[in-house]
Amino acid sequence: MNALLGGLAGGVGSFFTNPMDVIMTRINLSSAAAGGDGRRSSGSSGSSVVAMALEILQSEGIGAFGKGVGPRLAHKVPANAVFFLVYELCRALLGVGSGAG
Repeated sequence: MNALLGGLAGGVGSFFTNPMDVIMTRINLSSAAAGGDGRRSSGSSGSSVVAMALEILQSEGIGAFGKGVGPRLAHKVPANAVFFLVYELCRALLGVGSGAG
């Protein structure tokens, strides 16, 4: 049950954060293509995220924010399932959290 719920949690989280992952990947790629080192100053990061999101939306449409979601889920769901399974197994073996408060 822990593996199932862990995989589900990882899948849901990855699905809903995929648009931000697309935006950040595009920012990093555009910076690297421009000869930069991929770093942004903290003062400009907010505006560059919004600018990139608008650029993606205008040039490719809303569907572009879902690009790569399949491979991301194929990685994150099993990884989270194994993580939570091992985590709960270790908790049980160590007797952590088994008491009632």
